[in-house]
Formats: sequence, structure tokens, C-alpha cells
Amino acid sequence: QKVEIDANRKHILETTSQEDIEQKKASMKSILQDAIIDYNDRVKRYNDVKKEKNDLAQKDSLNKKQQANLRSLIEKKNIDIHNSRTEKTRLTDIIENKSGYSYGVRTILGAKNSLSGICGTLGDLIETEETYETALATALGGAVQFIVTRTNDQAKEAIYFLRKNKAGRATFLPIDTMKPRLLRDEAKMLAEQSLGYLGVMSDFVTYDKSISDVILNQLGNTIVADHLEIAKSIYHRYRVVTLEGDIINVGGSLTGGANKHTNNSMMSKRELERVSHTLDQQEKDLNKMKSDLHTLENEGREIGQLFMQKQMSLAKLELVVTNKKNEYEVAKADYEN
Repeated sequence: QKVEIDANRKHILETTSQEDIEQKKASMKSILQDAIIDYNDRVKRYNDVKKEKNDLAQKDSLNKKQQANLRSLIEKKNIDIHNSRTEKTRLTDIIENKSGYSYGVRTILGAKNSLSGICGTLGDLIETEETYETALATALGGAVQFIVTRTNDQAKEAIYFLRKNKAGRATFLPIDTMKPRLLRDEAKMLAEQSLGYLGVMSDFVTYDKSISDVILNQLGNTIVADHLEIAKSIYHRYRVVTLEGDIINVGGSLTGGANKHTNNSMMSKRELERVSHTLDQQEKDLNKMKSDLHTLENEGREIGQLFMQKQMSLAKLELVVTNKKNEYEVAKADYEN
């Protein structure tokens, strides 16, 4: 009977021990599996954060390049604006102060209120379409500064004023003595039949009727054409000017090339409009660039902050991954042993 009891006890002990071993193995296997899952999860999170950090680094690099490029464009735009403002000031000075005119002309215009009968300079009393501006300025030449007066006596009075004050010289066009100079009928007929004929210069300007004789005197016999060949058909008896500003003078001499009417108030008015429009657009562009730069700077700061956060998260995750790897290796060793 005692032998039977010992055998049963041994069986029970052996059975219990085997069950404990199986449970322990199952428990260690479960621990190992959890360790693997935790480790893989932390590695994935680490890689995800690392990718996010690298993406932010690329965005930061691109943002810095965009800012640098925009700052360069802003610097260039500021130079363009400075140049436009300088040009606008110059043109305004020419128009308002007649800075491109001779000393004598400026003196008369400055004394206009004390002198009688001063109408203004010829260039300020006429207008034309932009297409004909170069031709008109070329046809007038120095006459653009000639001063129109109502009477011959008033012109003499102005000349006396200049002489008395030693204030330079000027040419005057008295309305009451100026006689129209026109194309003769036969010359006009020949010109009209010629290729390239556009008309007479006086036909392309607008002015007050009171100065009609002055305009016809200065421009009534100047032909406007597309090219200079027309001069042959009128036997070089009249001056011909092209839209580009080339001239065939009476007798056949030619004048041409490039010419900038930089000190001509008549041309400067149109140029001032163009420069003012350009300046307005440049200032709008500059404000837009500054706004875009401000946006990029804000985005850059946000990217920088996020980058620092990702960098800190990555450092923490690196420790977590190391710990989880250690836990996994311990669990694996326990399970295998």
C-alpha cells in the first residue's frame, strides 16, 4: 500500500511539473510575441518619424531657396523702382520746370505773368497721337521751344526783357505776323499719288484755332511718309519726315539715325505716363513679393519648429527602440532556453 501511495505522489508531482513547464513556455511565448510586436511597432514609428523629419528637412531647404530667390527679386525690383522714380522726377522736371529748354525760354515762361501776350512754347500748344510723335518732334526740331505770342509787338517786348536782364535768347512766333506755308497744288497731287504718302504734318496735330497760321507756318509744308523714296516724286522741293524720324531736307540732304528726345517736354508727357504706369505696376509687384516673402518666412518658422519636434521625438524613440530590442532579446533567450 505504501508503495502505491509513493507511486501516485510521484505521478502527481511529475504531472504537475510538466503542466507548469508547458504553462511557463506558453507564457514566455506570449511574452516573446508581445515583445516582437512592441519592437516592430516602435521601429515603424521610428522610421515614420525619421521620414517625416527628412521630408521637413527637404521642405526647409526648398523654403530657404525660395526665400533667397525672392529676396534677390525684391532687391532687383527695388533698384528698378528707384530708377523709375528717378526717371519720373526727371520727366516731371522737364514738363513742369522746362529744364530741357534754353535759359532764355525758361526765363520768358517764368515771367509769363508779368509779360503780356505769351501763349507758351509751340511744343506745349500742340498734341498728336503716339504714332506721329517721333515724326512731329523731328519735324519741329528746335522749334519745339519757340515761343508763341499774340502780337509782334509783344514778341519785341519779350526780347527787350531778355536783353535788359541778360537772360539769354529765344525765338518768337507772333500770331499776327505768321503766314501759312503750304504745299503747292501740283506738289501735293504728286505726293498724294506716291507710295508711302501719309499726309502733311499739320494734319496730324491738334491745336487751338487761334494759332492755325503758326502751325501751318511751321508744319504746313512738311510731308509725312512711310519711307523716304517719296522725296524723288516731289523733286526734293519739300521736306519729308518718316514715322521713324528720318528726314530728307529741301535740296536732297538726308538726316537720320537714332535720336532720343530726352529733353523734349512734348515727348516727355507721353513718356511720363508710361513711366508712371510702369512705376505703379512695379510697386504693386514689390508689395506682392513682400507679402509672399512674409508667408514663406512664417512657413519656414513653422517648418523649423516641426523639425525640432521631430528631432526630439526621434531621439526619444531611438531610446525606446533600443529598450524594446533588449526586451525582445531577453524574451527570446528565455523562451529558447
